[in-house]
Amino acid sequence: MGGLYLEDLYAESSLYAIAEQTADPGTRVGLLLGLQERNPKSPFVENIPAECVALYKKLNQMDKAMALADQTLAADPDNVDVLMAVTEYHFAREEHLKVVASTVHVIEVLDKKPRPASIGEEEWQKKKTQMLGSAHYMGGVSSSLSGQHGRADQMLRAAIPFVAGDATQEAALFYFLGLSNYKLADQNPSRAQEAVKYWKRCATIKSNFQAQALKNVEATRREFNLP
Repeated sequence: MGGLYLEDLYAESSLYAIAEQTADPGTRVGLLLGLQERNPKSPFVENIPAECVALYKKLNQMDKAMALADQTLAADPDNVDVLMAVTEYHFAREEHLKVVASTVHVIEVLDKKPRPASIGEEEWQKKKTQMLGSAHYMGGVSSSLSGQHGRADQMLRAAIPFVAGDATQEAALFYFLGLSNYKLADQNPSRAQEAVKYWKRCATIKSNFQAQALKNVEATRREFNLP
């Protein structure tokens, strides 16, 4: 019995190695899904759904990518890799409410998810940090754009360390952080100063937000009589 198990494990290992060495995305998807169908409980299939979703995206076959994601999440709703792929899809399509719901779920899952046995502690912490940063950024921007300004403020502040060095994301983050604090100033006028602070930071970065951020700084100072 043990010998048979080892033979199966070796065969699955060989199939996975062949798939990973296959350059053509379409062929690779077929090999990976074939391995998953052969033994859904194989230790080699843990990351196959997320990898295949990414490959379908690369092939611009988004219908197949989302069908596989839906199928995977129906059986494994806390599959954080697939959840992130779905979140990125909705973010690109500016489906803000779906992004907010998905990122909230991702953050909850990562908060309680133990390290997968397939990776080491250092690699897991790095991956977890990247996912949390991305989730807070996408969720914060989408919260601001959907009028959920309290949540946007919380998520975008949490994302600040993770976007450092990426000018495009930094500019967007500071712009929407400014916007949400400006909106929150309706109930709490002290938030106006926070809005000015973040719009000023946005205005130091060359981006599509720069000119509007500068205008917002001056308009908010006048409106709230700020120095």
